[in-house]
Amino acid sequence: MKLSSIHILFGVGLIGCIWAPSVVAQTDNEWLGNTSAARGTGSNWSLGAQPNTGNLAVFNNPVDSAFQLDIAGGGPGLVSAGVVFNEAGWVISDSVGSDTVIFGAVNNATVISSSGVGVNEIAATLGANNSGATSNYNIFTGAGNTLVLSGDTAFDSGDTAFTKTGSGTLVIAPDANFAAGLADGFTVANGTVLVNGTFDASLFNYAVTVGNGGTLGGTGSSSIGNQFAYDIESGGVFSPGGGGAFGDSIGSFDIARSSGGPASGDGVFTFESGSTFRVDLDDLGNSDTLTFDAAGTDAQELTLVIESGVDLDLWGTVDTSATYDLITLAGPETIYDGSAFGTVSFNGEVLTPFDDFVVTYTPIAETDIGVGGVQIQVLVPEPGAMVLVSLGGLVLVGRGRGAREG
Repeated sequence: MKLSSIHILFGVGLIGCIWAPSVVAQTDNEWLGNTSAARGTGSNWSLGAQPNTGNLAVFNNPVDSAFQLDIAGGGPGLVSAGVVFNEAGWVISDSVGSDTVIFGAVNNATVISSSGVGVNEIAATLGANNSGATSNYNIFTGAGNTLVLSGDTAFDSGDTAFTKTGSGTLVIAPDANFAAGLADGFTVANGTVLVNGTFDASLFNYAVTVGNGGTLGGTGSSSIGNQFAYDIESGGVFSPGGGGAFGDSIGSFDIARSSGGPASGDGVFTFESGSTFRVDLDDLGNSDTLTFDAAGTDAQELTLVIESGVDLDLWGTVDTSATYDLITLAGPETIYDGSAFGTVSFNGEVLTPFDDFVVTYTPIAETDIGVGGVQIQVLVPEPGAMVLVSLGGLVLVGRGRGAREG
């Protein structure tokens, strides 16, 4: 959907479904790329000059790659109220690597909106010009759209919340570091967020939340600590690896409790009742994995909580001679506080009873402060054949039928 030349920015709450009244009218400044890729060339913009905090930088039909926006060129970089991709096929780059895509201090604003079937990318550092002000930033990705952030972030402690909305996918690329001092955390309200780079959650004071209709996954890593938590709410999905979107791949998502925070800053990862842990398997013995590393020099703890009524959703093929590690919670100061999975499904088929898989939970030896982790595994027995899938403390056992197609 194209935006008009003058339109209203709307804010969205952390739950991502109640739209607030209009915040401020912003003027579109469309990138034309008439003569070059240079940000500072006035003829490349519909308003005759590069954007400011009163403009939205708008990108409609993609131009040739040689004329797509390069924000390098001196000064702070691309400064605007937000970036709007109305079509897919755009890349915003920084050929020098010293400039930033900066958003103005507009509270409750959608600072990036990405639409169109396909991929858009911002290959530059993201930041905010809010001078410590309170701002709730939203990123929207529409149906069929993937937005890739392949640059680092540079948000400061005044930026209080970040919310992903829309049914599309947001990808933090393998070489990117999403680090921000967000006092109210990061929420996946809708769609999918794949962290394939690093997600420095130790700087957040509260939580990363995956709401009803949201999926969080990826093959990257995340720190956790400073009274920080992951919370997978009812209807939310945590899916390490590719998660079935944007280069679907089996892989590991690694959580490390950060050291050096306050002694009371324990980390907690919670699957709430009604949430889903989704895992892909293959017939070579590989599977998605969620790993926790509590190594550190202080006394902070890292706890995994699985409430009653959590769904284990398995997809792919099964090698009946393999062992699959799905969750690993081990190391000093780790605690497992969990219940059995409420349901187990394989390739979309709910198993009632668990006639193909039997789940067992094996505690790991107590650590030096008297608590322990867990080894969760999936075992698939059948006359003459068994497969073991370990969740790093949980054991799921099921009857194998040879290699099973997904």
